[in-house]
Amino acid sequence: MSRSLTSAPALRRPAALLATVLLVLGVLGAGAVALVGGAAPAAAACRCAPSDTEADARAARYVFTGTVEQSAARGRTWVQEVSVETVYKGTVTEIALEVVTESRADEPCGLGRLATGSEYVFFAGLVDDRVTARGCGGTAPARPALVLAVEDLYGEGAPPSVDPGEVEAVIEPVGADAPADFTRTAAPGLALVLVGLLGLVLARWVGRRSDG
Repeated sequence: MSRSLTSAPALRRPAALLATVLLVLGVLGAGAVALVGGAAPAAAACRCAPSDTEADARAARYVFTGTVEQSAARGRTWVQEVSVETVYKGTVTEIALEVVTESRADEPCGLGRLATGSEYVFFAGLVDDRVTARGCGGTAPARPALVLAVEDLYGEGAPPSVDPGEVEAVIEPVGADAPADFTRTAAPGLALVLVGLLGLVLARWVGRRSDG
């Protein structure tokens, strides 16, 4: 009878040890899941190659500087209204140009919404006939070092070449001091000539009547 009483605690110890081991394993497993879950966003984070202005410029269709006047979300993109200042590459015929950027929610490397009132150097292309600045394409705030690197490639650049069809003709009214046109100048002289001719015809007619 005494053996059965003394063996009961010995039987409970392995069970308690097993429960402790299972608890520890459960905690470790939960930690591993948390670590894996936390690592997932890092795997989706944007990783651009080191910046190379010359390579970015070669790949771009347009290279220009401009200031963001306003931005608006359009579908899964942002559309910026940009006041173009200096064009280094490509033909830009609009002073106010819409530039599309990708939303970071859909594209981790997208530029997202650009800062209103800030000047950027744009390295852009055409996507669905829209001027688009992609992430990892070189577009960045117009810091002096970046502008200097672009000028080393293309020179000082030039303002946008405005389409002549968009330029309104300015017609200035003719003032009082403006020279008179040919008709107004010649009118008095022509009147005198006509009067003289009429007088000559009348004199000859009267002379003929007198002779008759």
